[in-house]
Amino acid sequence: MTNLKHYLNVILLIAGLLLCSCQVTNTPTPAPALTGGLAGVISDASTGQPIANAQITIAGQAGVFTIASDADGKYRADALAAGAHLVNVQATGYYVGAIQVGIVANVISSGNVSLTPETVAVVTVVATPTPGPTTTPTPTDTPFPTDMPTPTATPTVAPSVKSRSRPSPTSAYTAPRLISPLDKSVFRGAQQITFTWEGPCCLGAEEYYVISIPHPRGVEEAWVKSTQWTAPDYLYLLVPESRELTWSVSIRRHTGEYSNGQWNGPIISPISQIWRFSWYGGERGPVSPLATPISPLITPTT
Repeated sequence: MTNLKHYLNVILLIAGLLLCSCQVTNTPTPAPALTGGLAGVISDASTGQPIANAQITIAGQAGVFTIASDADGKYRADALAAGAHLVNVQATGYYVGAIQVGIVANVISSGNVSLTPETVAVVTVVATPTPGPTTTPTPTDTPFPTDMPTPTATPTVAPSVKSRSRPSPTSAYTAPRLISPLDKSVFRGAQQITFTWEGPCCLGAEEYYVISIPHPRGVEEAWVKSTQWTAPDYLYLLVPESRELTWSVSIRRHTGEYSNGQWNGPIISPISQIWRFSWYGGERGPVSPLATPISPLITPTT
């Protein structure tokens, strides 16, 4: 009888182990994130020469990345999530450039950007000669040299204007110094964020501080004379899925507008540091009556 009980206990134990083994499920291994890369050259649109130390911000739904071009104008960013990204490029002495690129998994995409240089007008004043007697001089038979240009019917004397490019100007200004919000600040809930910085005194009539906030759909910019700016209520609409954005400040000269009225102009100072901030919850603040802005630097896609 004792042996029978022993055998029954062994059978029950084995059955229990078999039952447990049938109920064990393997935890699925999460699929690796699909990532690709981006590489390109930042160059002068007029000369084709590379631009060193250009400030490059790559904004996608999975994060915002910053990098600088090397001495040959080259840059490369790896481990970018597959999908659409905005590449925003700033360099002293140039207009801002931006392109949108699609990152493909396991592929190094091309991200070349050409920046338009600031054109400086150098005016040479030609002195107007003192008028002589009003009598008509006696004509001579001496012909004009064959290499002389044919004069116009009514020649005028006016200042001559020559243009030259300044790919690497020496700025009279120092870089603005960011104050708040501090780098890596975190915001929660619906609110308007005020950005502050320090900068040189006494900007010219057409010179402004420009705060730049790249996002996956474009670039939010504000041109101000003061050293602070309070973001509009739609800023929360620009926050990508990663909840991260970056901001920087430069001094620019206003030279024109885009078709939507937004100002543009070349950067005439060193660019500030790039600071980042995160914005969570709220959830995304009140509904703005304004449409989400799209940067005029970017050609809209249909």
